[in-house]
Amino acid sequence: MPTALAACGLPNDSLELDGLNILPVLAGQASAPERDLFWELRGQAAIRRARWKLTLKPQEVETAGAVADVFLADLVHDRGEQVNVASREPEVAAALHGRLETWVAELERRWQRDFAGGHGHGVTALTT
Repeated sequence: MPTALAACGLPNDSLELDGLNILPVLAGQASAPERDLFWELRGQAAIRRARWKLTLKPQEVETAGAVADVFLADLVHDRGEQVNVASREPEVAAALHGRLETWVAELERRWQRDFAGGHGHGVTALTT
């Protein structure tokens, strides 16, 4: 969202947004920043940090149950995410798990504040 706002020439300093303005990267004026990437889809949440990807309650297919509570993949050695290395890399798994749980809680807090109950503050903040 920050990139789209910047491309439109709109300020975003008064908004609490999850994201970065990457227009300088797209214009070839800067390198992509290193940062954690998060996403959530259909009850699964994940974090990607450099070579590591940790997923909570991952599913092999949408209709199946979770294959594990926590799945840590080393994407350098396992691009297909076939081997769970959480037990071999407990420090990495714990750090990413904690960061992901914090992100999920923050996402829920913002959802409750901005959208739950039809308040719509997140959307109307762009026009007020």
